[in-house]
Amino acid sequence: MKKSIIALALASLASFNAMADNDFSGHRISLGTTNTGDVSWTMQPDSSATPITTSAKTQSFNLTYSYDFSRFISLNTEYMYTSGKGGAVVDTPHHNVITDLRSDQHSFGAEGELGYAFSVDSWQVKPFVTGGVVITTGRAIGNSTVNGATGNDDVRLDGSGVTTGFGLRAVSPWGVFAEVKTRKADFGDKANKVLELSNESLTTFNIGYKF
Repeated sequence: MKKSIIALALASLASFNAMADNDFSGHRISLGTTNTGDVSWTMQPDSSATPITTSAKTQSFNLTYSYDFSRFISLNTEYMYTSGKGGAVVDTPHHNVITDLRSDQHSFGAEGELGYAFSVDSWQVKPFVTGGVVITTGRAIGNSTVNGATGNDDVRLDGSGVTTGFGLRAVSPWGVFAEVKTRKADFGDKANKVLELSNESLTTFNIGYKF
């Protein structure tokens, strides 16, 4: 008799959890920004001159589609566009140097998400960790004019890597949500000696809707 009662209680609990997960499952779509860091380009007017470094501040826009399978597990897919530009005018005793640096990069990523969504006064608050992969493509072009003579470096920003991170999401009773997450990722070709990308650690802020 006791075993039957225990089995019934466990079955009821499992059924309740399944219903709760079914109620929680759904789609999410969001827009946001990411601190994608700077792009730096170093050129040398001639073999005896001091190298000149030009930095470009980057801005990013990201679109994310996600699906919550349950309160525990979610899948996120993301597209991110990053662009930057910068320039400098440098006068030395022997050179007049004008530089211009522009970069454009497209990133496509997918990541699994593991955490738990707590109910807090009709809100759903979920701390989570993530892990996934990312593929990037793009280019950076550095143009220079040295005493009237022009030159340029054209660097591809193609690459792929693994992402890991953590974050926090709060979903309102109306489906509108906000989230912040920090990730470490390998974007682009940081092995290139001409160009340096300082975007290994990324913090993303998104606003979206769950349906």
